[in-house]
Amino acid sequence: MKYVFKGLLTICAFALCLPLSAQAQLQWEDWYIAPSIVYNDDDPDRRTDDSVSGLKIAAGVPLGNHFALEAACIYSDIDGYYRETEGGPYIRGSETQLEREASSLAYYDRDATFAPYAVFGLGMQKSNLNFLGTETNPTASAGFGFDWKIGDGPFSVRTEARLRRTDDGGDRTFT
Repeated sequence: MKYVFKGLLTICAFALCLPLSAQAQLQWEDWYIAPSIVYNDDDPDRRTDDSVSGLKIAAGVPLGNHFALEAACIYSDIDGYYRETEGGPYIRGSETQLEREASSLAYYDRDATFAPYAVFGLGMQKSNLNFLGTETNPTASAGFGFDWKIGDGPFSVRTEARLRRTDDGGDRTFT
């Protein structure tokens, strides 16, 4: 079942890329790169505080004035307290995560100086679970953000908040 889901996720990611090849008028200058800092809100399961935990690099292309597609690579290193065994004592450690994600951004007016948007994404995340080994699981995210253009140049300030759900099968808990 897990391999079927991975296959469907791959097919969906390729299907999202088809409109890109159909738009022959797109030029190289239409593409963009958006580096970001990853910030995690506190997580009671891992006994972590709010922290800057990693980096995200996204590359995208606008599809008209209202949509954009992005591919991103996200790296996080989350410090916290984990259990080596179920019911055992908590031990200080970290969990590293590497995620690849495809996202769709929906704008009201992408060319506005201040352009709010909604974002939806699907991806795969590989996690090093400290004492429990590694896992690779599908993810889904949804959120909102804004893109604020600085002057007439190509630069802008972009911020977004997302809720990400990792489908780990419910076979492990941190508490």
